[in-house]
Amino acid sequence: MLTQNEVDGLRLKLLPSGADRVMDLVHMHRDQTTLTHVALENVPLLILARQGMIARLQIQGTSVKLSQPHEILKALQQFFTTPETLYIYTNLPPMPIPIYVNELIDEVADRVTSMETLRAAIDDALDQGDRQRFYQLSATLQSMNDQEKGVTL
Repeated sequence: MLTQNEVDGLRLKLLPSGADRVMDLVHMHRDQTTLTHVALENVPLLILARQGMIARLQIQGTSVKLSQPHEILKALQQFFTTPETLYIYTNLPPMPIPIYVNELIDEVADRVTSMETLRAAIDDALDQGDRQRFYQLSATLQSMNDQEKGVTL
């Protein structure tokens, strides 16, 4: 069975034209689908590649090979009325993530970790009854929150 994360992962890749509607249908029937790492023979198969899609399906007892998105969508709608499993093979390039995006993600993660650590220290100061430390840490947290409001992503 194709998981929600796997469907979301496929949507984040550079899908060929027309694949968005096919992916919506696959998502609705993900309990009848599974990813494969090889293009299997003699099984219902959907191949997603950057250049396009190919579906190899048994429709009314006949093996058909389709490559047009509207044909694939129509055939899959018919296919999903059966209990068979659809195998999905992807040959899609990973989305390149620019270095600055990774750096921004790391920076945000560091800020979140710092704020969580500070909140834990504030809780500890409250538990210990240390007012001075509580006020000092609270002021630091407020300063961090004020800085966060000034940061735009």
